[in-house]
Amino acid sequence: MYRILVVEDDEDLGELLQMNLQVAGYEIRTAQAGTEALRLIEKERFDLALLDIMIPEIDGFELLPFMQQKKIPVIYVSAKNGPAGRGGNAAVVFTAEE
Repeated sequence: MYRILVVEDDEDLGELLQMNLQVAGYEIRTAQAGTEALRLIEKERFDLALLDIMIPEIDGFELLPFMQQKKIPVIYVSAKNGPAGRGGNAAVVFTAEE
């Protein structure tokens, strides 16, 4: 079973992501802050991380090198403006090798 780490400080959105991914058959762990996510990746193995960009303590961009070190692919999911500046949800995919 694939293990996904969801890092999202909005509790409702985090629960929604968790429920939908569990229904799809994935094992999910959640964190609401960057330091909590760091603790989890040090202790557990993950196949993918869904990261909010604007999270407390350590933001999603600052977490990327730690994810790369553990070879965890990352998908950013955030309400922060995307590259086109249109707002709304933006998703940027980074592989473990990047």
